Amino acid sequence: MVTRKQLVYLLVFVILMTTSFPVHAANQNIIDNNQTNIAKDQSVENVVVIGNDLVIEGTVKDAVIVINGDLTVKQTAQIQGVVVVLGGGIQEEQGAKITDNVLNLSFRHEVLNSLLLGLSVIIGIWIAKFGLSILLILLLFLTVLLAKKRLKPIQDQIAKSPKRLIFIGIAASILLFAVSILLTITVIGIPIVMILLAIILGFLVLSLATLSKMVGAYLLRNKEDHWKIPLVGAITLVAGINFPFFGGVLFLILVWISMGIMTLWISDWMKRIRKPSSSE
Repeated sequence: MVTRKQLVYLLVFVILMTTSFPVHAANQNIIDNNQTNIAKDQSVENVVVIGNDLVIEGTVKDAVIVINGDLTVKQTAQIQGVVVVLGGGIQEEQGAKITDNVLNLSFRHEVLNSLLLGLSVIIGIWIAKFGLSILLILLLFLTVLLAKKRLKPIQDQIAKSPKRLIFIGIAASILLFAVSILLTITVIGIPIVMILLAIILGFLVLSLATLSKMVGAYLLRNKEDHWKIPLVGAITLVAGINFPFFGGVLFLILVWISMGIMTLWISDWMKRIRKPSSSE
């Protein structure tokens, strides 16, 4: 059900949208772009002032709206409805009777600076995110083109058992996190942690590149090593990572898959090293 306040807001909005010149309708609704004064013995329904100041000494029964100007409420004033001041301040003398329904947005230099700073930060984050996305797409695309058939073992591992890779990756992530915490306690361990991070990033890029190739081949229904396959796959994968909430979950799963691949690769590498020694 529409309340009286909502009707007042709607009325003022209609007046603003349909009026481009000062209006004084039997002193009931006042809309002006000059400095306006509601006298002590004057009573009006609504008053709207745009681009100038408003001084109220009398009575306003419904709405007071001031845009890009200051509102001064004198001691004898009585405001029974809503008060909205955008782009200015409110000065209220002691003894004035003013409603509690007051909205004041003062766009002074401090507020503007804060808004501009916040907007700049948001735009900067968006530009940085967009730039990183483009770089990641190019990196995955070039990795597929340069590595070519060397990604085949990783592709076979992912196609064979992705769930197994995720579980192995989760366990490896927990273990690696604990080891990294212990290593960072000492100065000597910090370079080791940096080397481990570099290895993890390398496997992450290889895993993402392989998945880009697989996704591109699935979307294009093509198994050949065409340049469109890794490009379409990389764009789709990066777009999925950037998707709100879902992207974070997807990226975490991809990290676990790459950790699983890295763990299995290290395990196989250690087995190959032990074979000659055991044969001797």
